[in-house]
This record gives sequence, C-alpha cells and structure tokens, in this order.
Amino acid sequence: VSLPMFQPFVAGVDMTVVTLEDMKDLQDFGAKSGGPGVLVVDRVVNKSQIDTESLYAITLDDQEVSFVSGQELLDKVEIVGDDNLTVLAKALMACKPPGKKSDWGDATAVVSNLPSE
Repeated sequence: VSLPMFQPFVAGVDMTVVTLEDMKDLQDFGAKSGGPGVLVVDRVVNKSQIDTESLYAITLDDQEVSFVSGQELLDKVEIVGDDNLTVLAKALMACKPPGKKSDWGDATAVVSNLPSE
C-alpha cells in the first residue's frame, strides 16, 4: 500500500502522513530547508531490522511520542529493555507540501486498512 502522491518514491504496509511545523527539526536526517512539511511514516516496523540512520517514532509511556534515530532507538532498548519501549513508526520520506493546503490532495490521506484478499 502506498500514498498516491508519493508513488513510486515510498511504499509501506500501513502508512500515514504527519505534518511538521518546521522541516529544520529533521536537519540531522538530511532536511535542507525550514518551514512546514509532511513526514510519511510506516506504522508497521520490523524490530529485527532497525536501520541505525533512519528516523523512528517511539514511546516509553504510551502517551508522549519522540522521534529518534535508529542508533538512539537501539541505545534506549539497551537501557530500558525492549518491553518498556514501543516503536510506533519508521519515517520513509519528508517533503514540503504545495503552497495551499487545498492542493495537498492525497498527501494527507491516511491509509490504515490493507485491501482484503
């Protein structure tokens, strides 16, 4: 399943889009400009294949969400244990949206159900 606007750039199992207030927050992960943007994430994460240079959304208390690198994720697992940390999503792509919110179209669609076979 993939979000139509981002095909063929990204694909995942259970993708959604998160809005960003400032792309500079992702500077450590390659963002070159500031301002609002969107982050495409996959909510299905294979914990046995954590990429140390990728960006992950995690929670320690099921309330507050933090974005960390794969290396930071592995370090936190060593400290708190795998059972005390939930990996919510892996970032796939970030980009700046078109100028008007009405032009976003499918970029803001949430894909939450796989087609039934």
